[in-house]
Amino acid sequence: LQERMMSIIKDIEESGNIILFIDEIQNAVSAGGGVDTSLVFAALEPHLTGKSLQIIGATSWKNYRRYIEPNEAFARLFETVEIPEATLSESLEVLELISFDLEKRFGVLISFPALRAAVELSTKYIYDRVLPDKAVDLLEETVAEVAKNKSGSLVLVSHVEKLVTEKTNIPIAKASQNESQELLNLENRMHERLVDQEEAVSAIANSIRRARVGLRDETRPIVSLLFVGPTGVGKTETAKTLAETFFGKEGLMIRFDMSEYQNQDSVSPLIERLTDSVRRSPFSLVLFDEVEKAQPKILDIFLQVLEDGRLTDSNGLTVSFSNTILVFTSNAGTSLIYSKIREGVNIDDFRNDLLKSLEGSFRIELLNRFDGVIIFKPLTAEHVEMITRLKLKKVVSEMAKNEIKLSFTDGLVRQLSLEGFDPALGARPLRRLIQDKIESALAQKILRGEIKKDEVLTLSEDILKG
Repeated sequence: LQERMMSIIKDIEESGNIILFIDEIQNAVSAGGGVDTSLVFAALEPHLTGKSLQIIGATSWKNYRRYIEPNEAFARLFETVEIPEATLSESLEVLELISFDLEKRFGVLISFPALRAAVELSTKYIYDRVLPDKAVDLLEETVAEVAKNKSGSLVLVSHVEKLVTEKTNIPIAKASQNESQELLNLENRMHERLVDQEEAVSAIANSIRRARVGLRDETRPIVSLLFVGPTGVGKTETAKTLAETFFGKEGLMIRFDMSEYQNQDSVSPLIERLTDSVRRSPFSLVLFDEVEKAQPKILDIFLQVLEDGRLTDSNGLTVSFSNTILVFTSNAGTSLIYSKIREGVNIDDFRNDLLKSLEGSFRIELLNRFDGVIIFKPLTAEHVEMITRLKLKKVVSEMAKNEIKLSFTDGLVRQLSLEGFDPALGARPLRRLIQDKIESALAQKILRGEIKKDEVLTLSEDILKG
């Protein structure tokens, strides 16, 4: 390799009219690099001090700071020239130029609005690349998809939107008639998994509808909500339901237990984990459980995220939160909620008192940055029974996949709701109770061959005695 490098350098110096361009030049000097990289550096270094060799190296700011800048002997031999990301108008010009070649290759026509959409949508939804590169790739993929599916001879905005939606799971196009109907019925969809909490569900649904039709600041998160209320009343379940409803699947939820971030030393780890998680999954719901337990400096960080929709990590990379839903849960104010509900006071009538009490746990600047403070009520015995039926419905659905028809007596439902409710923990123990007493018993019966396919099985409270 060194011989080849010397030969190349000799040709360049003799010609006098050649510029040597080395892409990813950090590989020539990277710390801990292999023999090849050290040989490249050894071959180049003696010739860079003179004027016989014209050389341009290319690297990213991240690699420059990490590998080249620390090597002062190498770094001082170059003049640093920053090449900024292309502007929207420059990127559009690039797409206009390459569109002629794409039309010839794929036998289609590309509309000008589709070119503009490729630039605008790649800017808004693709974060790990820069313009014009990401717009070029988006356009090429769209054209190839249209040609492959024979979905017409003209590439339209809708084709670009469809591809971005497939890549991100975010509904890019304007709300269709069906989706509009779903958004209008959002409360009903959420109540398929949630019991009661009418005021909370209504407030959340209204926030989501506003965001979906574009009535929001697009530099900030889609919506930011603070859920307050007793433990085990459905705050986390509501967040899961919201992720499934808006993003298409429950798995698009990033969860942080803020009780793990109470010390001063936990600030940096949280920033690193948060920025890394959102960078990898920019279209997701981020849940911060029991946020009142977090280190106060962490709460100050949230001020920036809620206001500006971005956060910078230790490497100087800025991560956008503009396509995330941020949900914070807290048990603060629980005693006030309990007392007012027992007195029969409507939530709207004591909302101001609750917000005032929350100032003891949160700075008022933080409270004012939330799009909504959602109050969750304590559960009644009737609500716990309804939750039990919802959870048993999932067991019935799972057994149906094994072609086993399962049902439960009212007595079993009542007994489960009694044993699965704890005033201090709400309905949280219910899931474990169903898992231990119902699902485990069914698994053993199936393995022992006591339950056959197409069998109709009704479980009573007797199963809890086993």
